[in-house]
Amino acid sequence: RIVTTHLEYWSRTQRTLQVRRLREIHAEGHAHARLGSAERDDGGPFHRLPHPFATIVTGDFNLGPDDPDHAQMLAPFPDGTSRFHDAWQLVHGARPQPPTFCAHELYSPDSKPVACDFVFVSDELARRVSAVDVDSTTRLSDHQPVVVTIEVTLNDDSVIASKNVMLRVKTSQTAMIRLTATRKPTRMKALQRFAVARRRTTRRRRGRRCPPRAHEAASLARVR
Repeated sequence: RIVTTHLEYWSRTQRTLQVRRLREIHAEGHAHARLGSAERDDGGPFHRLPHPFATIVTGDFNLGPDDPDHAQMLAPFPDGTSRFHDAWQLVHGARPQPPTFCAHELYSPDSKPVACDFVFVSDELARRVSAVDVDSTTRLSDHQPVVVTIEVTLNDDSVIASKNVMLRVKTSQTAMIRLTATRKPTRMKALQRFAVARRRTTRRRRGRRCPPRAHEAASLARVR
């Protein structure tokens, strides 16, 4: 299960409530997985998708790693739901995460570079996180992508509830997901790379969108 989000910037109260709701959604999904309902893939009106335990929550949280709401994301659940882990901390420990916002251009005169884009993984995926990097060089967005490499064995039902790997992403941000699978004699492994960067901000002047800056236009040309 992959959840993407973009939390409130101005209101701390609203942001705290959004963190609470993200945890509730995870607990609800975990409860469905515990029920073990069977898949139904007949194309009919009662089509049911698998309910995996493993969960990834990622996006622009608009809070720093020392914020109480970040700690709340990592807090245990009272009903035994698998807890979240910050993927960066799993790999790098106490080493500070590089800034993902205002790394190249300040949002306002009093703003500072800050790490506010995170990838949280549940217990089922924690030991499978093999690498986490922040792309500090790209300037396609005002946020820097966070790239997480997760090693998944396709026949492990605790991670993937179906032999068919399905990734469905709906987000207001730029989400780049790459899945590569290599077949070996005994098993198949999937390396999933999740890079999340906030959508490039739209600048408007006199009611019309401004053309992209020179470095953005060059980067976009290379991508295309």
